[in-house]
This record gives sequence, structure tokens and C-alpha cells, in this order.
Amino acid sequence: MTSTDSDYDYANAFFYFLKTLDTFSEDASRHCEVMGNFNVAWELRSDAIGEANVVLALPGGRLSTEQSEAVGRLLAALRALPEGAVSVDNTKEEHLRAMSSPAWASVRTEARSLRTILESETRRTRAILWPMSNGSSE
Repeated sequence: MTSTDSDYDYANAFFYFLKTLDTFSEDASRHCEVMGNFNVAWELRSDAIGEANVVLALPGGRLSTEQSEAVGRLLAALRALPEGAVSVDNTKEEHLRAMSSPAWASVRTEARSLRTILESETRRTRAILWPMSNGSSE
């Protein structure tokens, strides 16, 4: 497979978006641990919105309509989070409380669903990033 710079840029952005989706698939305490208990909810939401928008905008992507709409549903779920579940005092306890909010449940559900919906694009982008290993990052 021959890749262009735009294919590689897109695949790299997609890889980081997937890492964020993987984090969203974890429970509240794991979210906090992964983010080092620092601005957990705000950072996760900000990162995911930014990464999703980049994935949708960069040339090199081959998302189907279904996949693009699923990314849009995740964006909508993130934007619908109440401020009390995002902007909290920067303490471990407050981060755990915020990430345990029922409001984050829909985000976790959307992230898990999206991870499955994106499987074909995940395989394609891994083949761009790691062409000699049949698309495996391991």
C-alpha cells in the first residue's frame, strides 16, 4: 500500500482519536488514573472534541456516512455534558466524582459503539502507520 502525506497525517490523527476512545471505554477511576488526576473531565472532553473534528476534517480519511454520523453522535454527547460533570476543582476526589456522573455514561456508551463502528477504518489506518506489520501497532 502506498500512502501519501495526507494519508499518514490522517492515520496518525485517527490513531490518537482511537486512544481517546479507548480511555472513554474505561471506568471513572481508570479515566482519572490515565489523566494523572489533572483536569480529567475537561481534558478528556477537549481532547476528544478536537481529535474528532480533526478526523472529520483531514483529507486522507475514508469514513463511511455511518462512521461519520457515529463520530457526530459522540461529539453531541460530549457537548451535552453539563458543566458540573466537566469543570470541577482540580482534586482527585472531584475528578472521580465528575467522571462518576451519570452524564458520562452516554459518552462511554457512544465511545464503545464508535470503536466497533470504526473497525474497518482502524484496520486501514494501521496498515498506513505500520505497513510492515500488517497493520498491528504491537
